[in-house]
Amino acid sequence: MLEHIFVYGTLKSGQCRERCWPSPPLKVRRAWTFGELYDLGAFPAMIQGVSRIAGQVWTYRAADATEVFRVLDEIEGTNQAGYENEYDRQRVPVTLPGGGELVASAYFYAKKQELTAEQRISPAFHAGESYAIWPRGSSWS
Repeated sequence: MLEHIFVYGTLKSGQCRERCWPSPPLKVRRAWTFGELYDLGAFPAMIQGVSRIAGQVWTYRAADATEVFRVLDEIEGTNQAGYENEYDRQRVPVTLPGGGELVASAYFYAKKQELTAEQRISPAFHAGESYAIWPRGSSWS
């Protein structure tokens, strides 16, 4: 069995936390899911919504998922004893280029009441479709 994890910010390839993953994935692919994306400066926040959010899906063996989620939950401030969640891990449908679909875990910002309209990343056209991408102005690669 496989475990898929959708990332849209600092954990993506080429971003500052790419090296934080505890083990190499079986593969990394471009993907998107629905939500709303916000720019918090050093990192983004995703909440439920209707825009297409561009990111990557990292695929691991299910046997490696416990350690992967332990590390990612710590990074994302999820389920840490004595602390309020910064992000909540949820299962979401994810679409791959070419139309394939799968279900992946993703981290949603738990403090959406703190977000402002100015922080929202508006979708822009990339490859003929409209996607919100972090960091602002970057390409979907």
